[in-house]
Amino acid sequence: AESLSQLSRFIEENDLTGSETIVWSQAPILYYILDTPCAIGHFWPSLDSYPYEEFVRDIEEMEEYPMIIYQSMYYEDLIKGAPEGDRKSQVIAEILQKGNYEEVFRNGYYTVCLPGGKASDLN
Repeated sequence: AESLSQLSRFIEENDLTGSETIVWSQAPILYYILDTPCAIGHFWPSLDSYPYEEFVRDIEEMEEYPMIIYQSMYYEDLIKGAPEGDRKSQVIAEILQKGNYEEVFRNGYYTVCLPGGKASDLN
């Protein structure tokens, strides 16, 4: 509960409420709790019910890089390279790299990354 409270405070204190977001975790409820709209067509993009092809199409249709929130346990996969065969994680890892994302918040459970340039606007 404390990890979620810390995340929520960070989002509010840095005026990130309302920012388009991709939540890469087992907690799609974060969109609702943090009042951040989903940047793609599915609130839980890692599920098999959201086909890879549709996921990629939605990513390609984004007009700008969104905020990305992921469970910190995915750090290795997203920052150091997704496991072979995990194509969706590979796409998220590519977005983080292409968008020059910066980690702006991390606690024991959640990590928040913003595309390059936006991180300098934080409090």
